[in-house]
Amino acid sequence: GLYDKIFMAYNDARKSIRDDLSHVMGAGGSDQAEEQRRELNTLDAAVTNMLVKQTIERNQMMVANAEAQLERHQQAEEDPSVTRPKGEKIVRPEDLVRLYDTLLSNLAELADSSASSSTGITEEAAEAVASECAAQEDAMRAARCFYLSQAHSTKGNTTQAYALLDRSAEYVESALDKEKRRGSAGKASIPKLQSLLERGYAHQCRLHASTTEQAAADEKDLKQGMLGIDLQERQQRAEKTKWLMESLDDFASFAGKKGEGGPRIQQIPPGFTSIPCRPIVLDTAMGAVDFPSLEGRVQSQRRGTLVGRLSGVFGWGKK
Repeated sequence: GLYDKIFMAYNDARKSIRDDLSHVMGAGGSDQAEEQRRELNTLDAAVTNMLVKQTIERNQMMVANAEAQLERHQQAEEDPSVTRPKGEKIVRPEDLVRLYDTLLSNLAELADSSASSSTGITEEAAEAVASECAAQEDAMRAARCFYLSQAHSTKGNTTQAYALLDRSAEYVESALDKEKRRGSAGKASIPKLQSLLERGYAHQCRLHASTTEQAAADEKDLKQGMLGIDLQERQQRAEKTKWLMESLDDFASFAGKKGEGGPRIQQIPPGFTSIPCRPIVLDTAMGAVDFPSLEGRVQSQRRGTLVGRLSGVFGWGKK
């Protein structure tokens, strides 16, 4: 459409500028050639900057259309009386996540090109563009987290969806702070950010309500399932049941009656039986035993050993 023609015109301009630049660089290193090279570099950076801005504008328009289509689709699902245009493409939250990824890369490219010295803009203008890009980046990240939360919510990942909404609210607060510091230049973006914050909070409330409802339903189903389980009655029934291998001396039929199951020959797996085991001995009395002192005997042995050594040295006790 129209944007394609604009992009073609910008690309043709960049090609023409770079052809002239290569021609100037091959002409020599005179002062006039150096001045022409500097002017052509500045012109090329300016055209590139304008091309990135037009790309961002086109992508923002695509995001706005996709958001409107997604909102109509969600309203039609909640309220059958709401009708959507025939043949309208169904937009999923994942599509908006991809569009915001593209916008974030375009915004990073714009910030880099504006910060370059070859663009020829003043330092104040570069700072203004950088602050605007920083605020828009937080706003886009907030919207990306919001739609990524919706994508997780549709797949039943409630925990991830709730955490992403918290992160989206953090980005919105950061973007609001940056837009307020920009003064009058950032006032236009504040209502949209506040609307995104309110939508995120409403979605969090719905997630919390649905999670609480599901937990209550699961607890109710669990209680109803446990009502029919009586371990004592089941144990008594098992004790009354007789098996053929355990009652070989009894003259009775173990073929089983209709509606009571099959033949009762042997219980598989076998029931639990108590078996003897080795006793567990805990030696806890050792800490309370007061042993007698052996200091006297130890000293006497030491003295005897010393005397024996001396007698061996001086020859005492030899026969």
